[in-house]
Amino acid sequence: MTRNFYTTEHIEKKVFWALVFFAMMFIALYIYFVASATFAIVERQQIEKGIIATNGSLSGIESKYLALSNQMTPDFIRSLGYIEILAPHFVSRTGLALSSH
Repeated sequence: MTRNFYTTEHIEKKVFWALVFFAMMFIALYIYFVASATFAIVERQQIEKGIIATNGSLSGIESKYLALSNQMTPDFIRSLGYIEILAPHFVSRTGLALSSH
């Protein structure tokens, strides 16, 4: 009779420690996932701040581009040494295709 009691007690201890192990594992996983979500939120906020800063500098660059493109008149372009092409010539790919055979 004592032998049966011993095995039942032994099995109960194993079950208890298995439950404790699984409870600790679930608690550790819960802490890990909450911390991971928190770090992801903080990182997302930092990325959003970087995007806002980049958009601000991009809008400044765009306004400079528009200001400079409004200064481009035909007289200003000629003063830089460019000339207007009256009869444009285009390159064809057919000559390259025939020579590759």
